[in-house]
Amino acid sequence: MKIVWFSYNFISMITQTTKIAHSKKDIAVGFFASIYGVILLFIMINGVVSSIHDKGLIGFNFFYAFTNETNLFCGIWMIFLCVVCLCPKLTKLDRFIRNKVVMTSLCLYITMTFFIVALWLSPIWKGQWISNGIFGGGEVLFTHLLTPIVMWVIYFLVLGTGKINRVRLLYTLVYPILYVIMGLIVGYLTDKFPYDFINPNFYGGHTIGPIVFPLVILVLASIFYGVAWLLYKLKNFIDIKYHNKT
Repeated sequence: MKIVWFSYNFISMITQTTKIAHSKKDIAVGFFASIYGVILLFIMINGVVSSIHDKGLIGFNFFYAFTNETNLFCGIWMIFLCVVCLCPKLTKLDRFIRNKVVMTSLCLYITMTFFIVALWLSPIWKGQWISNGIFGGGEVLFTHLLTPIVMWVIYFLVLGTGKINRVRLLYTLVYPILYVIMGLIVGYLTDKFPYDFINPNFYGGHTIGPIVFPLVILVLASIFYGVAWLLYKLKNFIDIKYHNKT
């Protein structure tokens, strides 16, 4: 009975009698997004299955990587974007999927993935971005290059809902901060950090590292907040100029 009650309330929450009319362009963008989203989810499933096949149950650490997590989020979001475009009665779900904070957050996360790989993990100036980076394998090509590009295009084409300001932009940093905290906890417990730059000892050993690490995180958080602000300002300009909305 509790399951039935929960299902009823969940459906009631996302279903409204008032319809949101979507243009043909919105439906086309949503349809394209769902196609890419499904392909991306298949790639994620293939990745985790392959990882489990090679490593056993420990293969689930496939989702330990920020890149894989953000691609999973984007893939799911793209599919739901198509759903709300095709089902105009899902007004509350529609407003959540197209919420400016939600969209800017996802766009920021996948942008972080793109630039961290291009500038740090497989840096361009070392000639590694092509060989070891985006063309290091089919999965890497999608998760490190194609998903960011697709997400940027959809982010600017889809009209956002809700309000966003400099204070609300701070919400975009919640997930990355939680990811760093999780990485620290798991790293200290297992001695396996998701990335070297999340390991405080990476910045000068046990003595200097714990002092430098918070400063590095603060600088990175400031940079990514600035990126989120630039994304928001550009989107707001496009929404006003081309969608005639504020």
